Amino acid sequence: MNWKDRIRAAEGHVDGGFYTTNLAHIFYLTGLQLSRGALFLQEGSSVVFVDSRYTQYAKKHSPLPVRGLGEEEKAYLSDVKQFYFDPLDSSYQEGTTLQKGGNAKPWTSINPIMRVRMQKDPSEVRLIRKSCLLLHKAYEHIRKKVRLGITEEQLAIEFEVYARKNGADKLAFEPIIAFGGNGAMPHHRSGKTKLKQNMPILMDLGVQVQGYASDMTRCFFYGMVSEKIQTLYTTVEKAQDTARSQLKIGTPLRAVDQAVRDVFAEHGVEDLYLHALGHGVGLEVHEPPIVSAIRSNDDAVLVENMVLAIEPGLYLPKIGGIRLEEMYLITKDGPKKLTV
Repeated sequence: MNWKDRIRAAEGHVDGGFYTTNLAHIFYLTGLQLSRGALFLQEGSSVVFVDSRYTQYAKKHSPLPVRGLGEEEKAYLSDVKQFYFDPLDSSYQEGTTLQKGGNAKPWTSINPIMRVRMQKDPSEVRLIRKSCLLLHKAYEHIRKKVRLGITEEQLAIEFEVYARKNGADKLAFEPIIAFGGNGAMPHHRSGKTKLKQNMPILMDLGVQVQGYASDMTRCFFYGMVSEKIQTLYTTVEKAQDTARSQLKIGTPLRAVDQAVRDVFAEHGVEDLYLHALGHGVGLEVHEPPIVSAIRSNDDAVLVENMVLAIEPGLYLPKIGGIRLEEMYLITKDGPKKLTV
């Protein structure tokens, strides 16, 4: 879709007006890369607000009319009878400032721009594939650097340098490289731990290319590891295969996660599963929808052109963890794996 098509699609999900300060939303609908800004979405009369640093740039490139932040913004919004803001996008201060006129209310479900963003167009899919390919190359690069005595932090730095030198805008998130028992912490911070013989290794990595993120997790063993860890790996592999078989248009998000929970229950390890099964990936590395039997809306289903990261994992305290994460594009012909 071009910018105008995206704007019309987002406006079609709004009953009234919608206000956001989410910079990813602004980029998605206008192509403007800002460090501060706001957008008001209303059918046929959407507008973007920028500060003086971006006025000339925005007026040259924005497909929407451009207004100033601050007083001009307040004056514009004061003429709107009623509109909504997303409390997850705008700060408490921004929300309460808008509410002083009594005409702003919080949006209580997935907001209208995010509803459009959840379904990727062909140009977005191409960029996500490109991001996944660079991610794979960067991962293969640091796999070759793995040796006794190297630290998690050294590998994380090596990964970032390679990714940035080879086309990444930035990393999608701080690399999670976990040796041994550190892998039992799903969001471990790569540190000074040195690699020893017979350690499991977990690497959760992501890059951003031309605005679009990628995300994958790989686990492997340096030497021989305990039978417990090997069994966890086999079980998580089965869970990943089970999840993939569920990725069909119309399947409830809750059902995908529940199928994985059933696998873990069959093996008596459901208590070692500590997080949701997956999440959307696009301009942000974590974006709706959430694939969870606990957190997903009852009526949320898979739709064509969603891009999801599916990451079943099991974690044994002080021993290690196994997480296998792949990205998929949902199509009418079934899921297409994007990670290499």
